[in-house]
Amino acid sequence: MLQLVNVGHKSLADYATIATRGLMDEIRELAAPLAGARVLELSATARTMGLPEGTIKARLSRARDLLKKRFPHLKRLNTESELATIKSGKEA
Repeated sequence: MLQLVNVGHKSLADYATIATRGLMDEIRELAAPLAGARVLELSATARTMGLPEGTIKARLSRARDLLKKRFPHLKRLNTESELATIKSGKEA
């Protein structure tokens, strides 16, 4: 079962006392294209599933290719979609 881990929340504003305004502006500019991105920690996924990271990367790559072929209309419609599967133990 998927269990979320609370990692807390930090705002860029929390670092305003130790970073210059120019640096803060540059970080905002560099981060703008990443808005809405999600992060997947491959090493934790691999450890949890008992598989090498390379196997996880290969499976994710194949899954992305399949999704691109089967659901191209989602991108054209600018639809936010999410697909998730949960397996317990080692996959064959």
